Order: sequence, then structure tokens, then C-alpha cells
Amino acid sequence: MPRFIYANIEEGVFKATAQIEKYDIATQGKIKAAIKNGTTAVFEQAIRNAPMSATGNLKKGIKMETNTNYSYASGVVKSTAPHSHLVEFGSRKRLVYPVRRKAMLINGRFVRGYINNGAMPKKPFLRPAMDKERPGIEESIKKVLQ
Repeated sequence: MPRFIYANIEEGVFKATAQIEKYDIATQGKIKAAIKNGTTAVFEQAIRNAPMSATGNLKKGIKMETNTNYSYASGVVKSTAPHSHLVEFGSRKRLVYPVRRKAMLINGRFVRGYINNGAMPKKPFLRPAMDKERPGIEESIKKVLQ
């Protein structure tokens, strides 16, 4: 189940990016460049914040997109790893049980039945990246508009 983290940028900055066609070509280019630079900064910060696992799939799964070809400008940083929402938001207590056998091997011992595996603590990496870079993005777009 995908969950989304939104930027919640200031209303004036949002309107400038949502109604970009009302500005001249030079201003549009500067706004698009500011959005692309801000999205890149959030992307790089998210990769730095993501915890490193044995496979590295969480860091490899972080992707970035910028949409500047339409009548609006936006940037998206997302994680395509299937377990990224569990790392970002954590999980409640989990039960583990053998699927095809009567017992499962845990820490060198065979265990039968259900095992309470505990809750997975949250280790957010996308939200802190956005929170850290949001003021810079807003400030650069405000400079363009003034």
C-alpha cells in the first residue's frame, strides 16, 4: 500500500509553480531550474539519510522525476523499494510463522508455531530530506519571482 509524503510548500510558491504559464519565458526557465535543483537536493539528501542494508535496495530504489514540460512545474522524489514504507513509517507488532513446514529455524534453533517478532521502529529518510531542503527551494523560487 503506497503512502505519500507531500512537501506542503508555501501557498505563494505553490501558485507560482502551478500557474507557471502566466510568467515570461525567462522567469519560467528560472522557476523550472529552481525546482529541478531543489528536487535534486532532496534526492541526494534522501539517499544520504536512507539506512544501508545488506543488499542496498533501499538506496538503489530512490528515484527522482521533474515535470517541467507542462503548464505546471513539479518535482517528485520516491522510493520504489517494496519495503520503503516500512522503513519510513515503521510497523506494528508482527507474527512470523512457518509457511510450508511445521517449524522454522531461528538463531540456530527450530521453533514451532507463531513467533511475535516485535514492532519495527521507524527510520524516516524521505520526510527529513524534504524538511531540510524545503526552505531552500522556497527561497530560490521567491528570489526568481522578485
